[in-house]
Amino acid sequence: MIRQWAVRASTALFGLTLAIALAPYLQLRARPDDLLSALKVEGYRPAGPVLQYLLAILLTAVFAIIGEHVARVLAEHPWAADCYSIALLTAPLTLMYYGNWRHVLLIGVVAAAIVAFRRHDPHFTIRDVILIPAFLSCCIAFLETNFGHTPVATASRAAIAIFVVRMLVRSGDAFVFTPLALLAQAGWLQPLAAGIISAVVLLIVPLVGRRLEAGVLRQIAYPLIAFLYPIAALHATLPVTMNVFEDSHSVPVATAMMRGERPYRDIVPTHGLISDGLIDYVALELGHRSLRKMLLARLLAGTTSSVAIYYLVVAATGSAEVGLLGTFLVFCLASGSALWIRPPAALFALAATVAATRLRSRRWFMVAGALVVLAWLWSVDFGLYAAITAVFAAFRARSLKPLAIGAAAFAVSALLVFAVFGFASDYLRATFVDLPATHSAYFAWSLLVPGVLRSPAIVHHIGNEDNLFVVTWLIALIATCAAFARSPFRAGANDAPWIIGVWMVVSAASWVERGNLYFYVAVVPFIVAALYVLSRYSRPIAIALTFFVALLAQPFRHVITVVPGLYAMKRPPLFDETSDRSIRAARHFGAALKPGDTFVDFTNSALLYALLGRDCPLPFVEVANYQPEKMQRDMIRRIEANKHVTAALISFPGTNSEVDGVPNRERAPLVWAYLQKNFAPSFNEDGVQFWRRIR
Repeated sequence: MIRQWAVRASTALFGLTLAIALAPYLQLRARPDDLLSALKVEGYRPAGPVLQYLLAILLTAVFAIIGEHVARVLAEHPWAADCYSIALLTAPLTLMYYGNWRHVLLIGVVAAAIVAFRRHDPHFTIRDVILIPAFLSCCIAFLETNFGHTPVATASRAAIAIFVVRMLVRSGDAFVFTPLALLAQAGWLQPLAAGIISAVVLLIVPLVGRRLEAGVLRQIAYPLIAFLYPIAALHATLPVTMNVFEDSHSVPVATAMMRGERPYRDIVPTHGLISDGLIDYVALELGHRSLRKMLLARLLAGTTSSVAIYYLVVAATGSAEVGLLGTFLVFCLASGSALWIRPPAALFALAATVAATRLRSRRWFMVAGALVVLAWLWSVDFGLYAAITAVFAAFRARSLKPLAIGAAAFAVSALLVFAVFGFASDYLRATFVDLPATHSAYFAWSLLVPGVLRSPAIVHHIGNEDNLFVVTWLIALIATCAAFARSPFRAGANDAPWIIGVWMVVSAASWVERGNLYFYVAVVPFIVAALYVLSRYSRPIAIALTFFVALLAQPFRHVITVVPGLYAMKRPPLFDETSDRSIRAARHFGAALKPGDTFVDFTNSALLYALLGRDCPLPFVEVANYQPEKMQRDMIRRIEANKHVTAALISFPGTNSEVDGVPNRERAPLVWAYLQKNFAPSFNEDGVQFWRRIR
């Protein structure tokens, strides 16, 4: 009954859409004898809107009647009824972005073809989730070959092409080579060549290997798709400029290591060794110091977050197909989490913890322990969130020992490597003494209830991305506490989504400190895992909520505007105009320095050390990192003892020298007083000020 109603309704909607597409042809030009009206001033007759109105009613009614007959024909073919309804429901989308009546009729032709071939059951299964990345890759291929001209036409043709191929093959497994198409689109080939190769992989290869049994290949293909799709969509170009303040945390560490200096002893990676130095170090070494290649390396490293999210959903649900669905939901609902360089190791650790809980596996807890340490080395704050969650889960599962064994094995190995390179003790001191001593300097404001939670119109505001994340966090807090209340000290097999909820609750510490919604990287995995568990108990409610989440994700926006927009995007400049002008001024000053001489940065612009090829004389790249009096005096001693420090950078437009509105001179007054006493103004160009050492 529901299917028959859907067929009638979708057919009626198609009729209405066709009427809207034909409406411009009924805009009759005004005649001289028409009475004066606002419409006549615009040049049209009043009869036009009346005819448009009547046509809309007529075609909607006529096609509804047609839909009734089609529903009877498709009554014994559920797959055809579903595909027919879905096809016609997409008809309005064709008019949303430079579409016309021809695009609408094309949808009608597809629906008619489905009716004609209704007896050819393709036997769709959950494995056909791979058609989503295949379709998106086909969209990119058609954009690259200019087959479609407009986003709507391109998407329509890609959908039809993939659907036709799927009708001709045995199962969705025939599309298991989709990663090869995405690899061709990863920016290393010319667009036309990439488009042709990927089209062959998507539309020809499945026909050749349509009887393929691809069980093992699926396990390889799905994570590869999660990794390659963002790169293909972005054409291997990170759509951001470099930021003098943010990049000062990692690039100077990398270039210092390239000069033979040791991390934590000579320069401290603030967030973590891997994210704040090692990735950039490898990229600059292999890329001949190219900042562009470094950005590409960051994109590749950041995209591992997509893979981690895929495995997190798989760990929570046990389904690779649901994992792939969850990953593509992330691309629509929280795309930033799929590219961020800092959380992937923590997400892998969380995935291992969730898998250990769901499978009741002590071995997976050992893996989780090792990954927690890796997450700590990757990014300290995210590693801390992963560690707290893992300890909580292991305690409830009576598996603290295997967790500790895994963590100890990796930690000891890492410390031995650090000892070989001569900075093990420096790492321990900086990580557990120096940086925690200045942690409170980064609290930005008192904790406030977000506006969306204080508004009676929550539904109205939930379309905003940040508001959605906040509401989901609140749901995670309540649902997780309620789920664990039944058995707070013993794990259960259905605890997987609530372990993700624990991670979200813990990582909200970043929200308390600086208003950072770091927990958003786990929002979609939590939603998917919770809906998956809910479907076991109340399928109708789970379906209704899934439909609601899909509407919030706006998947058609991703296809019609985001993907074409990314394809048309030009490579951004390395720096914004202000920063670029300031860097040129700094280069002018740097050219006057003697070889081996350097300067002390008091503006949080340590990136200049890397750009000017100068040594960073202080171990900290940001003034706030040495606020305590003892640390300030230590910095003064370092400046005093280093005779190569012949200048001080006092002002640099384009950076953030007043973090949270607090000037550096107030954060480190002792250092500021020393600079005033021992340095004097000597250079001022475009707001960039250097002082020369006078004593």
